[in-house]
Amino acid sequence: MNNSNRGVMKIANKLIAMQGTVVIILLMFSNGFTQPESDIRLTESNMKDWIKTRIETNKIQLEFKRNADQYDDVPVAYFKARNQWLESVGKDPEEWDEFSEWIYGVYSALDEQRDIDEEKSRLSAELKEIDNNEFLTTEQKEMMKSGMTQVLDKREEVLEPFRDDFPVAVKFEDTFNKLNLWISGNTAEPPSIN
Repeated sequence: MNNSNRGVMKIANKLIAMQGTVVIILLMFSNGFTQPESDIRLTESNMKDWIKTRIETNKIQLEFKRNADQYDDVPVAYFKARNQWLESVGKDPEEWDEFSEWIYGVYSALDEQRDIDEEKSRLSAELKEIDNNEFLTTEQKEMMKSGMTQVLDKREEVLEPFRDDFPVAVKFEDTFNKLNLWISGNTAEPPSIN
């Protein structure tokens, strides 16, 4: 296979892979998948409060792990104690869990946006490759370019509900990452939060 055919195959394979992603995204929306919606908005204040609260709930969890032999069902006992503690500090456990899920969703969306941004920078070179390919018709070139850009557009569309929270998430990203390292047992101390 000569170099020009390899280039066509490379582009075709990429388009096939991306079209699969588009199909998955379109299926998600056609099968009842809806973008997450929430009235929750991250602020510096509620983010700091969440981090402090998450540190305390993890301390409770660590205590239950250390004393696991004292409980018939450690997870049930932990969640009961955690919920009681949350209520004692004025937090509704269900609302706190919902807020926690939203925060993790925001950080996942932020990571996905960064991946998309990297792909967009590579995409411009790939689009030029398609334009310069003498073995493709104009129609084929346009179809391929359209498919490649549509995938990124659809991926970005899914992130839209989280976008307003990106600035606060970025501001607390280092602390959030340190918190997760501590929760997973990879560091000895939780992050400090003022």
